[in-house]
Amino acid sequence: MSSLAKRFDSGQLQTETTISINQIDYLDVDIRSILINDLSIQHLFSVQSQVIPYLIQQNQSHSPIPLADICVSSPTGSEKTLTYVIPLLQYLAEEVYNVVNQIGNKLQLKTALLAGQHLFKDEQKILVKQQLNGSRKSLV
Repeated sequence: MSSLAKRFDSGQLQTETTISINQIDYLDVDIRSILINDLSIQHLFSVQSQVIPYLIQQNQSHSPIPLADICVSSPTGSEKTLTYVIPLLQYLAEEVYNVVNQIGNKLQLKTALLAGQHLFKDEQKILVKQQLNGSRKSLV
């Protein structure tokens, strides 16, 4: 592990930290819904509430400097797996979109990322182009 790595040790994690999933605005609406409705998770574990925002913030920084390694040392059962999976899934669509967009532009293709982050009517406008005669033409 690099000496520049960010370390999260169970001894340093705040054990009293519990955040309701409904209050977490940095998570995608669909991910929150799956956590609550499908997995019956109402609150993040301590390790999740501290590491997930860090990973998401690192991904949003778009820094030219590569992200540092992270090390999470926490007991079995502290839900480390979801700590990694949630940020991965949240940004997977964005990464795929960026590559498709980069190549698609060279091929004169239009691309759009529709991930439920905006109002449905706004995303629908991206997919459907209004013609001069009032009819709609699907761009898909």
